[in-house]
Amino acid sequence: MFIRAKETINKTTGAIYTKHQLVESIRTENGPRQRIVMDLGSLNLDKSKWPQLAKAIALKLSNSPTLFKFDSEIEKLSSDAVSHFDFIKTDSEDKSVRKDESLYKEIDLNSTSVTSVKSLGNELVALSFMEKLKLDEILENLNLKKRQVNLAKAVIAARLIKPGSDLAAFNFIKENSSLAEILDLDDLKKDEIYDIADTLLINKSFIEKNLNEHQNLLFSHDRSILLYDLTNTYFEGKASSNKLAKYGRSKEKRSDCLLVTLALVVDKLGLPIYSKIYSGNQSEPVTLKDILEELDKYSNTLFDSIKPTVIFDRGIATKENLELLSTRCYPYIVVERSQGKGEYLEEFKDESSFTKIKRDDTQDSTDQDSNTQDIEVLVKKVNSTDKVTKILAISKGRRLKEAAIDEKKETGYKNEINTIASLIEKGRLVDTEKIMLRLGRLQQKYSGISHHYEITITKKDEKITGLNILKLKSKSDKESLYGCYIITTTHTDLSAEAIWKLYMTLTKVENAFKSLKTDLGLRPIYHQLAKRTEAHLFISVLAYYLLSAIELQLRNNNDSRTFNTIKETLDTHIRCTIMVTDKDSNIYHIRTSSVAEPKHTQIYDILNVKDITRRKTRLIGHL
Repeated sequence: MFIRAKETINKTTGAIYTKHQLVESIRTENGPRQRIVMDLGSLNLDKSKWPQLAKAIALKLSNSPTLFKFDSEIEKLSSDAVSHFDFIKTDSEDKSVRKDESLYKEIDLNSTSVTSVKSLGNELVALSFMEKLKLDEILENLNLKKRQVNLAKAVIAARLIKPGSDLAAFNFIKENSSLAEILDLDDLKKDEIYDIADTLLINKSFIEKNLNEHQNLLFSHDRSILLYDLTNTYFEGKASSNKLAKYGRSKEKRSDCLLVTLALVVDKLGLPIYSKIYSGNQSEPVTLKDILEELDKYSNTLFDSIKPTVIFDRGIATKENLELLSTRCYPYIVVERSQGKGEYLEEFKDESSFTKIKRDDTQDSTDQDSNTQDIEVLVKKVNSTDKVTKILAISKGRRLKEAAIDEKKETGYKNEINTIASLIEKGRLVDTEKIMLRLGRLQQKYSGISHHYEITITKKDEKITGLNILKLKSKSDKESLYGCYIITTTHTDLSAEAIWKLYMTLTKVENAFKSLKTDLGLRPIYHQLAKRTEAHLFISVLAYYLLSAIELQLRNNNDSRTFNTIKETLDTHIRCTIMVTDKDSNIYHIRTSSVAEPKHTQIYDILNVKDITRRKTRLIGHL
């Protein structure tokens, strides 16, 4: 494509006008010809930049992603041109319809104003993916009334678009979103939000199973790998009547709060399969039996009667669970608990026998908090039998992290010992029983460090007068095992690298938890009743069904953006009411959607989303 200037002469005044056109060359039966793509009007741009503008417009028209950056002037001119082109195109397509439905009025332009602005873009995406996953059909099969179906859709969409509490969802649907208008919920009541959440929870098993079937049909992919993990989130408030609210080990470092646990199974693309809610003090290993029993119900519909490989982390990898998997004929890939590493100490020390894997876009799930994606990982296959094989793995990133953690603990231990010694020396701590009690607590607090040190006590007249701390022995053996772990698997035929890469897909379930917590309002929990807590968590999971499908479709179209990113872009596509007054002082309200800008239409095209809203004109009154 290229830009050309065309001069025209006003026959009355003789004035010469220049207009610009975007033109492309095409082949015809009569040879090469030029076709006008669009009129650009009078273009105030240096001619040397015309090729850049032509390229920018062509890319926007084709929705083609590009790494090439145009300057602000080119970007604005190209966006304005495509926006005008889309408007003219839509106007032309709707012309015949409008001709039959035309309503001509002579209006006072100065009377025009806009009111009742509601968000629209993200709602269109959410409702479109509910349609793709056949959510209406699933809910109707539960004999829910039309209003209940629409309520469910509104609540799930609200959690996706504006995550928060159930009260926040009510306010969003009622005040800020076009959901109430599209789904005919203008008279929405707050209690209806809680009621539909309870209804969805009661039918959790049916909804998830059917969502999975439709999800599988939508993307038609291999589900031979399942990833399983648990996370927890915390409560705000006492939650004293909530049987799920228990103290436990918080994965968000909020052990000061009551917790609730969510178990989640996803496939290797990150699409959810099954979820279950437990109390906050739930022991991780015992949950596996529940999950396997549920997965058995999916065998005929999702797994073609072939047992998928289950992958999970060391917290669940007990000896009993590995036996359970074998008994139920589930292949597995797991990381063993740390105690077994010492058996392979000499092999871990000899890194020359390991195979190096350069980490690219796959992050080591044992190294989630480390920004060391480019540091190598070493793997080695050992102890292969007919039934299981072990892979020794060394993560250099994890090694740095574990060394730093130990160093921090060691410094803390020595500082606290020195503090006690200082108090004794100053005479502020003299009671022998209290001194020994404090030392005992430190031994327990720093159990992984304290046995490397010897504390000697000096006394005078049976009173403790000082402490000395002496490093007993080297930690060389422990340091040699920093960053080391052992993967056990039933896939004895695969190479060490292949097994490691399969295990690394476990990051998909960790990414799912991250999305649930940061993007879908999973934390904190405000509900004081267990049933409401479960309903809140389940709605977040349902919203994740949408989010994961949206992001997968983006990736399938070579678009690396997340839903959070496109959500910001679509915020500016709105629905509003235009108020005008005609010459007879009649007041009209025109309810309409804003014209989608190129940045909106690009997303809609990738996700195959259509604007389902219609323009409505009403005579409101008379001045």
